[in-house]
Amino acid sequence: MHNLVYRGSVVFLTVAVATLAFSTPAMATDAVPPEPASTVQAAAVTQTLLGNDASWPQCAATLPASPAFGIVGVNHGLANNSNTCFGSELLWAQGSAGNTSQPKAAVYVNTGNPALAGTWWPNSNLTQNAPQLTVTNPYGTCTHISSRACAYVYGYSMAVDDFNSRSVSNPSSYRWWLDVETSNTWQKDTIANTADLEGMTAYFTSQGASVGLYSTTSQWATIAKATPSTSPLAGQPSWLAGATSSTNARAVCTHVGLTPGSIINIVQFVSAKLDYDVSCDAMSAAPTPTVAGFPGAGHVLTATAGAWAPSPVALKYQWKRNSVAISGAIHGTYTLTTSDAGKSITVTVTGSRSGNATTAKTSLATIINRALTAAPVPTVSGTASRGHVLTARIGAWAPSPVELTFQWKRNKVAIAGATTSKYTLTSADEGKSITFVVTGTKDGYTTVAKSSAAKAIAR
Repeated sequence: MHNLVYRGSVVFLTVAVATLAFSTPAMATDAVPPEPASTVQAAAVTQTLLGNDASWPQCAATLPASPAFGIVGVNHGLANNSNTCFGSELLWAQGSAGNTSQPKAAVYVNTGNPALAGTWWPNSNLTQNAPQLTVTNPYGTCTHISSRACAYVYGYSMAVDDFNSRSVSNPSSYRWWLDVETSNTWQKDTIANTADLEGMTAYFTSQGASVGLYSTTSQWATIAKATPSTSPLAGQPSWLAGATSSTNARAVCTHVGLTPGSIINIVQFVSAKLDYDVSCDAMSAAPTPTVAGFPGAGHVLTATAGAWAPSPVALKYQWKRNSVAISGAIHGTYTLTTSDAGKSITVTVTGSRSGNATTAKTSLATIINRALTAAPVPTVSGTASRGHVLTARIGAWAPSPVELTFQWKRNKVAIAGATTSKYTLTSADEGKSITFVVTGTKDGYTTVAKSSAAKAIAR
């Protein structure tokens, strides 16, 4: 739960319960504690599948030896300062066992959107420090006000400093996690807060680095609310805080990420005053589903999910029409309706398993045939006895043009060569039933066959 105190346009959120343990940065309005000594010691422990994260509060701490992976904070609690023992902590992380899908070492940075309450706030689309960079700003021009345009430049500028001025060697080789917590300063305008994070993401990715998002679901909702699917934050991996144990963390791996299309990459829990991190490793097998069945209204499409691993994997299905979920279509089969005509149908199979990242795979699209708007039943006229000619009337098929083929049948069996609209009766037809079938075909439409009423031929 958070206590909210409003000061002008700035929202200061004080965390009543420290759900993020020692990695929680100090608020922008609080005094920063004195720097501990810059010694990092490693305790001898057995190899583990758990990672750890550390930052300036652990400069004098004994950190676990050979964690599975390590994530190190670049800042000293705020977006605009430095962790003075970053170098030694990064060496600790680089000595990780590397026995999960995570890189041995990654970094995280503090974030915030202080607006005019900050020690620096942009007055143009230029970054803060020399050499100043001109920011290509999707929100327009910053004019030194609390706005989305200025928030974007601020975030971009903080990322420039983090990337180039925090003693991170070969910075593009690391994933840069954005630490998004209510204990730092944010605005009430969640779109401006999102713009700030988008600015950071834009700079990091422009330098060839990968990005991820660290938060809890509730804190992310408070700061950024619902992230648009068009945002650069959509699809970025999530590092979720707040699990209660390693078992609980593995279960959280199956939850939904912080932004649309995001999967949970890491889940954090606290034990003995240390942050531990569970890697939500990818499925070892997550095949793309296939779809079979005739693409016309009334017909059934069947999805084949393939073999997911490691077993067991819980699978869920969702059929979509033009990329929009079809209500109730959540099984392995789907019966097409007239609403699907001319539309693109896909099925998304989502696999979840405790300890693994929930993964979604979508089939190739199946374009569903439209129905012909007019397919009349043919009629047959003429004397029904040997030697006489029967004539079929076809009617108007639509939408024009429709390719039509004809077939006369004797007792429902096709008569060889009888493929025009006229047929001369023979002795073989005496005492039999004669019908005429017209078949209409058109690209993008379901092929339709219509048969006349049977005509009994005299003996």
